[in-house]
Amino acid sequence: MKVVFNKLIPFKGFLAITLWPFIFVRSELKAKFGDVSKNHEKIHGCQQVEVMAAATLIATVTVLFGASAWWFMSIPVSFYTLYVFEWLIRLVIHGNKREAYRNISFEQEAYLHESDFGYIKFRKHFAWIKYLSKKTFINEIADHRTQLNMDNF
Repeated sequence: MKVVFNKLIPFKGFLAITLWPFIFVRSELKAKFGDVSKNHEKIHGCQQVEVMAAATLIATVTVLFGASAWWFMSIPVSFYTLYVFEWLIRLVIHGNKREAYRNISFEQEAYLHESDFGYIKFRKHFAWIKYLSKKTFINEIADHRTQLNMDNF
């Protein structure tokens, strides 16, 4: 994945965001973007590819059964559609933006494995799904890293 340092993406207060196949990092936070952060974002890259592949399959099947080809337009945003949908559900459950963010299944997987630099090589496809049923995610590392990513959230 290509890392792009810039002043616009992500929003101010966030360190990085993965928009496959790119990782966008705030230029002023370049010094804070290390190997752990990069691995975290690469895990999100794997998740995005999986969700887009599933969305492609779903769109293809729906079009074959007569639906509009406009369904293919949803593929690039399918990951973030699921991400925001889950965040909203977690927000209702936890009543707190930071806890909702930390408990998103995609984030749980990324936080738990960000320091394992061999994880991506052996990671099972759709590994994030098992975190959907987790009710709470408490981790001191995640608490520190969440603060960095949630300053202006």
